[in-house]
Amino acid sequence: MIAEITKIMEAIGVGVVKIFQREIRREFEYNAQLIQDSIFMGAQNGVEYAKRELSYTLTVLFTLLLGTLFVMYGASVFLDRALFEGEGLGFILVGVFSIIISLIIVISKKR
Repeated sequence: MIAEITKIMEAIGVGVVKIFQREIRREFEYNAQLIQDSIFMGAQNGVEYAKRELSYTLTVLFTLLLGTLFVMYGASVFLDRALFEGEGLGFILVGVFSIIISLIIVISKKR
């Protein structure tokens, strides 16, 4: 009688342990998947942010350099032709316009 009760209690104990093992394994797998998804989403968001920042920086840099180039070239042509009856004011205006556009882009960016 005692041996049978012991066997029944042992079987119940083994069953409970197996249930706990399954639940712990499920919880562990869920947490591992959650961490994996979080790392993936973080990396994906980081890459998207880097793309946006890079395109913004390149646009501003290009327009700023283009404007500076036009202003410098226009100023040199204007000064050169001012002495010899010519005008280079168009390049200066295009350069200033490009610089103003790049400054507007920098100011209007949401931080």
